[in-house]
Amino acid sequence: MEVGLTGLTMRRLSARLGVALGATYHHVPTKRDLLLLIARDVCHDVVAPPAGGWDEQVKHIMLNVADIVANYPGLSDFMIANADAVVPLDLDRAFCAILGDAGFSPDGVEAVKSALFFYVTGMSAGGFATGALFDGFDVRRLFEDGLDLLLAGAGARLEAERANGTRTHPAKGQRGRP
Repeated sequence: MEVGLTGLTMRRLSARLGVALGATYHHVPTKRDLLLLIARDVCHDVVAPPAGGWDEQVKHIMLNVADIVANYPGLSDFMIANADAVVPLDLDRAFCAILGDAGFSPDGVEAVKSALFFYVTGMSAGGFATGALFDGFDVRRLFEDGLDLLLAGAGARLEAERANGTRTHPAKGQRGRP
């Protein structure tokens, strides 16, 4: 949070912790491994959504992710580049369960999950998920409007899957791309 991902080094971390550099490398062999631990830990801070419709629950999670990731400069870029490794299994399962319980097919779950993950991390990387004003625009409102648009598209996909009789409910424990 203090120096961002570009300013974080194993040496700086060791000094901050008051341990020898070798001790840090003993526990975390590479900076990438450290960043993966940070990203997963940050994702564990996502608060479970309140009861409501699938779209309200998903929006709650995505806004929570955006708010948390915004506190760590550079983390969004790292998450985008390492999408397959950063989301903790429990968060992924909870997200898949919300979408599966809503009736999305396994392909629908993956499509919605990927679209939302890349939208939120991309907007966060650009600084557009915060409450700041940018050239007179309330970027947080625009970010939430875009999220609503993606969720409306996901809802349309769900209705199309139902109309086509696409198999619903992904397999238990399904995990794929974010």
